[in-house]
Amino acid sequence: MRLINDYHATNPYFNLAAEEYFLNESKEDICRFWQNENAVVVGKHQALAAEVNTKVAQEKGISIARRISGGGTVFHDLGNLNFTFIKNNGAQGNMIDFKQFTQPIINALALLAVRIEHSGRNDLLLDGFKMSGNAEHLSQKLNRTLHHGTLLFNSDLGNLGAVLKTSIAQFEGKFVHSKRSEVCNILPYLNTGINMEQFRTHLSNYFVQQGMVLSTLQPHEIEQIEKLAREKYSTLDWILGYSPKYVFKGLYKDMPIYLWVKDGKIVRIQTNDALNNKYDLNKLLINQYHYYPSLKKVLQEDNLGELLDCFF
Repeated sequence: MRLINDYHATNPYFNLAAEEYFLNESKEDICRFWQNENAVVVGKHQALAAEVNTKVAQEKGISIARRISGGGTVFHDLGNLNFTFIKNNGAQGNMIDFKQFTQPIINALALLAVRIEHSGRNDLLLDGFKMSGNAEHLSQKLNRTLHHGTLLFNSDLGNLGAVLKTSIAQFEGKFVHSKRSEVCNILPYLNTGINMEQFRTHLSNYFVQQGMVLSTLQPHEIEQIEKLAREKYSTLDWILGYSPKYVFKGLYKDMPIYLWVKDGKIVRIQTNDALNNKYDLNKLLINQYHYYPSLKKVLQEDNLGELLDCFF
């Protein structure tokens, strides 16, 4: 298996594109360690506005991205280490088997005297707290599995909590909703003081000892990954437009406002006639993304910023 302990980029769109590139364009089994600058990453089948506080994300400079695997939303920063396994499945075909990928991580951390356990879901737990969220994507056509997970080493848990705080009760629709859990960092549980660099090196060395071959990204790979990041992963059509349809209910001075959202965009508005006539919400909001930066721009241009919070 090829091991890429990747320091090339901390851009979430590049790193997510790299996963799809290696899944589809490589025939190798691959393990990869990587990090992102502040970012929140939603699952493929999630309604972004129901998962991410996009107001907080904009205020704190947190990027928003969408991945190709299912599952729930996760927070990344430079205190978090991500791992990816991409593997040919062989004659047995595609199977969901999280433990074949998470058990080696558990074994590596055990050497640091950190006792990690599997949860009843797809998480890894430390002292009863979630410190790793995991998800998988199966390619039936290529008979390959992509598995990835987070390792909260020394993340800003305040930012994590703030950007993932939304009111799910305001949303109705058929979409995957994250199951929130109490989380912790690994660092406070370590007996020896190490930093992220040393943590990464420990994991990399462990997998080399298990027979993996250390490698780096090649120039032709970087070129193709950057192209995919530019044309897909950084676009609003993918980040927002892939959201399942839903209905959002907001309130403005005790008056209900309903938004019907499809492909990430507002397609219908229902509210009090007086309110709609006063502000002409249909003209302002129809075909706009249900996304804080987009609606902030539209409403502030018409001096209607006071309405903004009722749509989130």
